[in-house]
Amino acid sequence: MAGAQEILRRILRNTFWDSYDFLGTLIITSTLFSLLCVFVAPIPLAVAGILEVGYRVAVAREATVRHFWLGMKRLGLKSLGLVLVSLAVLLLSLLDVCFYLHMRDAFGFVGMALAALCLWALVAFALGQMFVVPLATREGLGLKGAFKQGYLLMMAHVGVTLAAAFYLLLIALLLVFTGAGIVVLLPGVTAVFLQHVAGEVLAELAGRGDTRANERRSLRELLPPWDHDLRP
Repeated sequence: MAGAQEILRRILRNTFWDSYDFLGTLIITSTLFSLLCVFVAPIPLAVAGILEVGYRVAVAREATVRHFWLGMKRLGLKSLGLVLVSLAVLLLSLLDVCFYLHMRDAFGFVGMALAALCLWALVAFALGQMFVVPLATREGLGLKGAFKQGYLLMMAHVGVTLAAAFYLLLIALLLVFTGAGIVVLLPGVTAVFLQHVAGEVLAELAGRGDTRANERRSLRELLPPWDHDLRP
Protein backbone atom coordinates (compact mmCIF):
# COMPACT_ATOMS: atom_id res chain seq x y z
CA MET A 1 0.00 0.00 0.00
CA ALA A 2 1.38 3.41 -0.99
CA GLY A 3 1.52 6.18 1.56
CA ALA A 4 -0.35 9.46 1.38
CA GLN A 5 2.69 11.21 -0.08
CA GLU A 6 2.92 8.77 -2.99
CA ILE A 7 -0.82 9.01 -3.70
CA LEU A 8 -0.60 12.81 -3.75
CA ARG A 9 2.41 12.66 -6.05
CA ARG A 10 0.43 10.55 -8.51
CA ILE A 11 -2.58 12.87 -8.28
CA LEU A 12 -0.50 15.97 -9.02
CA ARG A 13 1.56 14.31 -11.76
CA ASN A 14 -1.44 12.89 -13.61
CA THR A 15 -3.39 16.14 -13.25
CA PHE A 16 -0.48 18.10 -14.71
CA TRP A 17 0.09 15.86 -17.72
CA ASP A 18 -3.59 15.31 -18.47
CA SER A 19 -4.18 19.06 -18.36
CA TYR A 20 -1.18 19.55 -20.63
CA ASP A 21 -2.34 16.92 -23.13
CA PHE A 22 -5.87 18.36 -23.34
CA LEU A 23 -5.01 22.02 -22.73
CA GLY A 24 -6.97 23.35 -25.70
CA THR A 25 -10.11 21.41 -24.76
CA LEU A 26 -9.88 22.52 -21.13
CA ILE A 27 -9.46 26.18 -22.10
CA ILE A 28 -12.49 26.17 -24.40
CA THR A 29 -14.76 24.21 -22.05
CA SER A 30 -13.66 26.21 -18.99
CA THR A 31 -14.52 29.40 -20.86
CA LEU A 32 -17.94 27.98 -21.79
CA PHE A 33 -18.47 27.03 -18.14
CA SER A 34 -17.62 30.54 -16.95
CA LEU A 35 -19.88 32.17 -19.54
CA LEU A 36 -22.85 29.98 -18.59
CA CYS A 37 -22.32 30.65 -14.88
CA VAL A 38 -22.75 34.38 -15.51
CA PHE A 39 -26.47 33.75 -16.11
CA VAL A 40 -26.81 31.74 -12.83
CA ALA A 41 -29.75 29.58 -14.01
CA PRO A 42 -27.62 27.33 -16.28
CA ILE A 43 -25.06 26.66 -13.50
CA PRO A 44 -26.16 23.01 -12.96
CA LEU A 45 -25.81 22.38 -16.71
CA ALA A 46 -22.43 24.10 -16.77
CA VAL A 47 -21.28 21.95 -13.84
CA ALA A 48 -22.50 18.82 -15.64
CA GLY A 49 -20.60 19.78 -18.77
CA ILE A 50 -17.28 20.49 -17.08
CA LEU A 51 -17.54 17.35 -14.92
CA GLU A 52 -18.05 15.27 -18.05
CA VAL A 53 -14.96 16.82 -19.63
CA GLY A 54 -12.95 16.15 -16.48
CA TYR A 55 -14.09 12.53 -16.51
CA ARG A 56 -13.25 12.12 -20.19
CA VAL A 57 -9.79 13.63 -19.72
CA ALA A 58 -8.77 11.77 -16.56
CA VAL A 59 -10.54 8.43 -16.98
CA ALA A 60 -11.51 7.87 -20.61
CA ARG A 61 -8.46 9.76 -21.99
CA GLU A 62 -10.54 11.03 -24.88
CA ALA A 63 -12.10 14.48 -24.57
CA THR A 64 -13.39 17.09 -26.99
CA VAL A 65 -15.53 20.19 -26.67
CA ARG A 66 -18.46 18.04 -27.80
CA HIS A 67 -18.32 16.14 -24.50
CA PHE A 68 -19.12 19.36 -22.65
CA TRP A 69 -22.55 19.43 -24.30
CA LEU A 70 -23.02 15.67 -23.97
CA GLY A 71 -22.31 15.97 -20.25
CA MET A 72 -25.27 18.30 -19.84
CA LYS A 73 -27.53 15.49 -21.00
CA ARG A 74 -25.80 12.62 -19.19
CA LEU A 75 -25.14 14.34 -15.87
CA GLY A 76 -27.73 17.12 -15.87
CA LEU A 77 -29.99 15.66 -13.16
CA LYS A 78 -27.07 14.54 -10.98
CA SER A 79 -25.51 17.98 -11.29
CA LEU A 80 -28.77 19.65 -10.30
CA GLY A 81 -28.93 17.41 -7.23
CA LEU A 82 -25.32 18.21 -6.30
CA VAL A 83 -25.89 21.95 -6.65
CA LEU A 84 -29.14 21.93 -4.66
CA VAL A 85 -27.72 19.81 -1.85
CA SER A 86 -24.59 21.97 -1.66
CA LEU A 87 -26.61 25.18 -1.54
CA ALA A 88 -28.95 23.76 1.10
CA VAL A 89 -26.08 22.64 3.33
CA LEU A 90 -24.27 25.96 2.89
CA LEU A 91 -27.33 28.07 3.70
CA LEU A 92 -28.40 25.94 6.67
CA SER A 93 -24.88 25.93 8.10
CA LEU A 94 -24.53 29.70 7.77
CA LEU A 95 -27.97 30.26 9.30
CA ASP A 96 -27.05 28.02 12.23
CA VAL A 97 -23.77 29.86 12.76
CA CYS A 98 -25.47 33.27 12.63
CA PHE A 99 -28.18 32.08 15.02
CA TYR A 100 -25.77 30.76 17.64
CA LEU A 101 -23.53 33.81 17.38
CA HIS A 102 -26.51 36.13 17.65
CA MET A 103 -27.69 34.25 20.75
CA ARG A 104 -24.25 34.02 22.34
CA ASP A 105 -25.40 36.16 25.29
CA ALA A 106 -28.09 33.61 26.09
CA PHE A 107 -26.12 30.47 25.25
CA GLY A 108 -22.68 31.68 26.32
CA PHE A 109 -19.82 29.27 25.65
CA VAL A 110 -22.24 26.58 24.47
CA GLY A 111 -23.48 28.88 21.70
CA MET A 112 -19.93 29.60 20.52
CA ALA A 113 -19.12 25.89 20.58
CA LEU A 114 -22.22 25.06 18.54
CA ALA A 115 -21.34 27.77 16.00
CA ALA A 116 -17.83 26.34 15.67
CA LEU A 117 -19.28 22.84 15.30
CA CYS A 118 -21.49 24.04 12.44
CA LEU A 119 -18.47 25.54 10.68
CA TRP A 120 -16.49 22.33 11.05
CA ALA A 121 -19.46 20.35 9.72
CA LEU A 122 -19.48 22.63 6.67
CA VAL A 123 -15.76 22.03 6.15
CA ALA A 124 -16.27 18.26 6.43
CA PHE A 125 -19.08 18.46 3.87
CA ALA A 126 -16.85 20.38 1.46
CA LEU A 127 -14.03 17.86 1.87
CA GLY A 128 -16.40 14.97 1.21
CA GLN A 129 -17.54 16.66 -1.99
CA MET A 130 -14.03 16.16 -3.35
CA PHE A 131 -14.99 12.49 -3.70
CA VAL A 132 -18.74 12.78 -4.21
CA VAL A 133 -18.45 15.05 -7.26
CA PRO A 134 -16.15 12.81 -9.34
CA LEU A 135 -17.95 9.63 -8.24
CA ALA A 136 -21.23 11.13 -9.48
CA THR A 137 -19.83 11.03 -13.02
CA ARG A 138 -19.33 7.26 -12.96
CA GLU A 139 -21.80 5.06 -14.81
CA GLY A 140 -24.01 2.86 -12.65
CA LEU A 141 -23.55 4.93 -9.50
CA GLY A 142 -26.49 7.08 -8.48
CA LEU A 143 -26.27 10.30 -6.53
CA LYS A 144 -27.15 8.58 -3.25
CA GLY A 145 -24.43 5.99 -3.83
CA ALA A 146 -21.94 8.71 -4.74
CA PHE A 147 -22.61 10.51 -1.44
CA LYS A 148 -22.33 7.32 0.60
CA GLN A 149 -19.15 6.07 -1.07
CA GLY A 150 -17.62 9.53 -1.26
CA TYR A 151 -17.83 10.23 2.45
CA LEU A 152 -16.60 6.75 3.31
CA LEU A 153 -13.53 7.38 1.14
CA MET A 154 -13.01 10.77 2.76
CA MET A 155 -13.13 9.32 6.28
CA ALA A 156 -10.83 6.44 5.30
CA HIS A 157 -8.23 8.80 3.80
CA VAL A 158 -8.46 12.00 5.82
CA GLY A 159 -4.78 12.81 5.34
CA VAL A 160 -4.94 12.51 1.56
CA THR A 161 -8.18 14.52 1.51
CA LEU A 162 -6.76 17.41 3.54
CA ALA A 163 -3.54 17.52 1.53
CA ALA A 164 -5.44 17.34 -1.77
CA ALA A 165 -7.68 20.22 -0.67
CA PHE A 166 -4.57 22.25 0.19
CA TYR A 167 -2.98 21.60 -3.21
CA LEU A 168 -6.24 22.40 -4.99
CA LEU A 169 -6.30 25.73 -3.17
CA LEU A 170 -2.71 26.40 -4.28
CA ILE A 171 -3.59 25.55 -7.89
CA ALA A 172 -6.59 27.88 -7.72
CA LEU A 173 -4.49 30.72 -6.30
CA LEU A 174 -1.83 30.20 -8.96
CA LEU A 175 -4.39 30.37 -11.76
CA VAL A 176 -6.11 33.37 -10.16
CA PHE A 177 -2.82 35.26 -10.06
CA THR A 178 -2.44 34.72 -13.81
CA GLY A 179 -5.56 36.81 -14.33
CA ALA A 180 -7.57 35.04 -17.01
CA GLY A 181 -6.68 31.61 -15.63
CA ILE A 182 -9.62 31.64 -13.24
CA VAL A 183 -11.99 31.87 -16.23
CA VAL A 184 -10.27 29.90 -18.98
CA LEU A 185 -8.57 27.08 -17.07
CA LEU A 186 -9.51 26.72 -13.38
CA PRO A 187 -12.89 24.93 -13.88
CA GLY A 188 -11.42 22.30 -16.19
CA VAL A 189 -8.26 21.70 -14.17
CA THR A 190 -10.36 21.38 -11.00
CA ALA A 191 -12.59 18.76 -12.65
CA VAL A 192 -9.53 16.76 -13.76
CA PHE A 193 -7.89 17.09 -10.33
CA LEU A 194 -10.99 15.80 -8.51
CA GLN A 195 -11.23 12.83 -10.86
CA HIS A 196 -7.66 11.88 -10.01
CA VAL A 197 -8.24 12.32 -6.27
CA ALA A 198 -11.08 9.79 -6.34
CA GLY A 199 -9.40 7.60 -8.93
CA GLU A 200 -6.08 7.25 -7.12
CA VAL A 201 -7.73 6.50 -3.77
CA LEU A 202 -9.97 3.86 -5.38
CA ALA A 203 -6.97 2.37 -7.22
CA GLU A 204 -5.01 2.20 -3.99
CA LEU A 205 -7.87 0.44 -2.20
CA ALA A 206 -8.06 -2.05 -5.07
CA GLY A 207 -4.30 -2.61 -4.87
CA ARG A 208 -3.69 -1.48 -8.44
CA GLY A 209 -1.35 1.43 -7.77
CA ASP A 210 -0.37 3.73 -10.64
CA THR A 211 -0.43 2.13 -14.09
CA ARG A 212 -0.42 5.36 -16.09
CA ALA A 213 2.26 6.13 -18.68
CA ASN A 214 2.68 9.55 -17.07
CA GLU A 215 5.13 7.91 -14.67
CA ARG A 216 7.72 7.85 -17.49
CA ARG A 217 7.22 11.43 -18.66
CA SER A 218 9.61 14.29 -17.97
CA LEU A 219 9.52 18.07 -18.21
CA ARG A 220 11.53 17.87 -21.43
CA GLU A 221 8.26 17.15 -23.18
CA LEU A 222 7.21 20.73 -22.50
CA LEU A 223 9.91 21.93 -24.91
CA PRO A 224 9.72 21.71 -28.72
CA PRO A 225 9.56 19.61 -30.76
CA TRP A 226 6.31 18.29 -29.29
CA ASP A 227 6.53 14.79 -30.74
CA HIS A 228 5.85 12.87 -27.53
CA ASP A 229 2.69 10.84 -27.28
CA LEU A 230 2.42 8.45 -24.35
CA ARG A 231 -1.36 8.20 -24.29
CA PRO A 232 -2.60 4.62 -23.95
